[in-house]
Amino acid sequence: MNSKSYYLKALFIGILILGGISGQSQNWKEFDIIDINTGVLAKNHTKNASGLFINTIEQIGLNYVFLKNYEAANEFGSNMSQHSANQKMFEIINQNPKKFKGILWAKPKESDPGLIEPFLTNKKYKNVFTGIALHPDLNNFSLSLPMVEGYFELCEKHTIPLIISLGSSKEANILVAIAKRHSTVPVIITPTNAKLDDKIQREILNSISWNKMPNLYLTTSLIPSKQIKDVISKLGSDRILFGSMGPFSEKNHYQKYEALIKEMADYLNEKDFYKIISGNAKSLFGL
Repeated sequence: MNSKSYYLKALFIGILILGGISGQSQNWKEFDIIDINTGVLAKNHTKNASGLFINTIEQIGLNYVFLKNYEAANEFGSNMSQHSANQKMFEIINQNPKKFKGILWAKPKESDPGLIEPFLTNKKYKNVFTGIALHPDLNNFSLSLPMVEGYFELCEKHTIPLIISLGSSKEANILVAIAKRHSTVPVIITPTNAKLDDKIQREILNSISWNKMPNLYLTTSLIPSKQIKDVISKLGSDRILFGSMGPFSEKNHYQKYEALIKEMADYLNEKDFYKIISGNAKSLFGL
């Protein structure tokens, strides 16, 4: 452990003691954590469920949570239209704009990129949506679809990041080719779902020449278990952001990430630790 990590480890242990080692009542307030990759199923987001979500993130002490509406995914049986899904997300974010930020769910097979732009330009949505997300596997399309490039151009125009969930190294190779043409767009890579196994995660990570792609970033959820040290050593702390896997469904949603936070706090110096859990997100999303 390097010398600067002693403070973080001591702080983490103290928080566990105060908040409960079981994770039932974690308190990460001192860490200033920003989760850039969760979401909800809006149809399940009743008043009670919304209250649970808000209470959970406030109790844990998350700084911001970036939300997207998983009802737009085919996987959950709704396959809601792009516009309806993002409009519902807007309504949920408005319940607590001090804690929630929005990520637009884009569906290239369904609509032109221009149809999502009003969420970025209309005064009604001002400061609500701070990025766009593409989910090839969850919406059954490939990044080779011609319409995809339009979303890169939209992010370029509005100076916002693009979040892309990947489920294979093949799609990662397609992404790299497009990202090279749009080198000013920060592209944040996440796994397509929480069940993506470590082998595929490694294949995705190894298929990218990270030193040649300075505009590519990844979330902690794409890092194979017990390999956080190796990945940080290879990429550096400037290219990694904390992100959970949605959709949020229970008050213990963040319990599974406690070991990761502890490992990073133990391994990293204070500056690099805070880059990953909040600093990089603040920089890329203009917070």
